[in-house]
Amino acid sequence: MIESLRDRPIFLCGHPRSGTSLLRSLFDGHPQVVVYPFESFFFRGFLPQAAKLNADKRIEFAARYLLQFFKLRPEMAAEFEQFPAEARKIQAFAQICLAVQQHVQDYGYRHDGDLLAAVILAFGQVYQLIGPETCYWLEKSIFNEFFAEQIFNWWPEARCIHVMRDPRDVFVSYHPRRKKVLPRKFALRWQKSAEQGWANQRKYGHGRYLIFKYEHLVQNPENALTELTSFLEIEYADTLKTPSELGMPWEGNSTFTDSLAGISTQPVARWKDELTLLETQTIEQITGRTMQRSDYLTETKPSLASSLHIFRGWLSYYRHVLSNIDPMDISGIDL
Repeated sequence: MIESLRDRPIFLCGHPRSGTSLLRSLFDGHPQVVVYPFESFFFRGFLPQAAKLNADKRIEFAARYLLQFFKLRPEMAAEFEQFPAEARKIQAFAQICLAVQQHVQDYGYRHDGDLLAAVILAFGQVYQLIGPETCYWLEKSIFNEFFAEQIFNWWPEARCIHVMRDPRDVFVSYHPRRKKVLPRKFALRWQKSAEQGWANQRKYGHGRYLIFKYEHLVQNPENALTELTSFLEIEYADTLKTPSELGMPWEGNSTFTDSLAGISTQPVARWKDELTLLETQTIEQITGRTMQRSDYLTETKPSLASSLHIFRGWLSYYRHVLSNIDPMDISGIDL
């Protein structure tokens, strides 16, 4: 079962703050899916570093790198037995590391993708999340969409769900850090992510790469979740309506004061109250065509101020080009 299961991943794709974490939390309790509860940064972080290591070292490094969320917080190090959840994590970490080694020994190591599958399935076994009905494992990391070619080369049976969200609301969601993020830079990154998603769907087909609207999920959850289960060919389950993480209630990661007991429409169109006119104009002027293609209506017209703001951005862009630095390189993005 494990041998066949390792070739059936689900990857959540999309720009940060688009709702990928919410979607992951909704699948958390589904009996047919093993959900990895944190981002692995496998493609953008692990693979570049692992390329420098031999096969044996890569296996050891995979367990350490991909299980980073098991690290004990310093303030709990002295007497972690007082914190059962943390103590369980420490115990589980050791068990998963051994299970990863066993997976590679039992099922082989065809490519580096097998290391990610081994870690997630070992995690699933230790936490008793794998049963006879399990048919997928799920991983979510930001910008997975840029690695679709590698995903489908390694896992032809993979499914990708690209969560698309109104860029104006995505930008708002960086509150209160929004002042540190230039709207023109954000807009270029959102557009690059969205266009990559559309290109992936054209290349790999609707049956393997799904563009999934965040607004559809929160405004029509029943229909949206039915669409998702149909895409994955799994059964609809009532647990899909309740966000959780490792089986515990998940209250969301909103930078506002929102907490989730279920799926909320609060974040939709929040930009109308939060964005300045210049921010809205800048985002719409850069991403307008992609927004319309994604069924998001623009509501402003370009102004002299927004045009100058964007022009300064393009000057910066070409300075980077002349310096042989890719200004759209996503490897260092930490939004």
